[in-house]
Amino acid sequence: MSNGFSNLWINRQERFDGLVERCAPGTHRRLAEELAKLNLPKDIAILDVAAGSGAFIGRMKAQGFRDFTAIELNHEDFQLKDIPVHSFDLNQEFASKISRQFDLITAVEIIEHLDNPRHFLREIRKLLKPGGHLIVTSPNVEHWISRLKFMIKGEPKHFGLVDIQTQRHISPVLSFQMNYMFREIGFTGQLQTSAGSFWGPLKAMVYKPLGWIFKALSKGCKEDGEILVFVAKADQKDENLSGGNSHYFAAKEFALADHKL
Repeated sequence: MSNGFSNLWINRQERFDGLVERCAPGTHRRLAEELAKLNLPKDIAILDVAAGSGAFIGRMKAQGFRDFTAIELNHEDFQLKDIPVHSFDLNQEFASKISRQFDLITAVEIIEHLDNPRHFLREIRKLLKPGGHLIVTSPNVEHWISRLKFMIKGEPKHFGLVDIQTQRHISPVLSFQMNYMFREIGFTGQLQTSAGSFWGPLKAMVYKPLGWIFKALSKGCKEDGEILVFVAKADQKDENLSGGNSHYFAAKEFALADHKL
């Protein structure tokens, strides 16, 4: 495939101020737009989790924010020398290793790589000040292409065997699951949308008419972006979602009672 045709078919990763954005093209731009809508003070404390090269921090700096901390496991990839960066395994307990809390935490394209999304969100919640905001993203497995691929191959888009082997995409999160986890852990969801696409203009022209048909025949297939975007606010957890009233726990209690008899 020639470079000219390839550029029409596939969007390449974008850069901001020379820094590679490790996500679908257009994602960071959309996140910056949603961040601007929050009208947060410019002096707030911000933690960028899985910061990569530092490209999204660069965008936030361009908006006037100035108090940043980063977490990046491969800290040698992080290019912003004036920003403190920690190298933690996010599958472990990491909140206790940071001595401050934050007004805003951003977690762009990391939760799908982790063993336990709930554990990750609990650790993030510990690091947020009361009323603080979280921006988190995950590949959109509800996209109509993902649904079609699952129907044909039994693998959702972004989470097939090759994706596990090459990118460690191991934890798909559906939007209703994310919003349920928010309430369970102590967040109030404020926004759900989508962003980003690797489709070039020619591919979009070919595939979008098929998408209109597929979405007309499907339920809950609204978001066109390859990345789901969530904005949430630190709040009280919903104790009714702890699972204590589930059939699983009830069955366990009955089993223990029978055992005692």
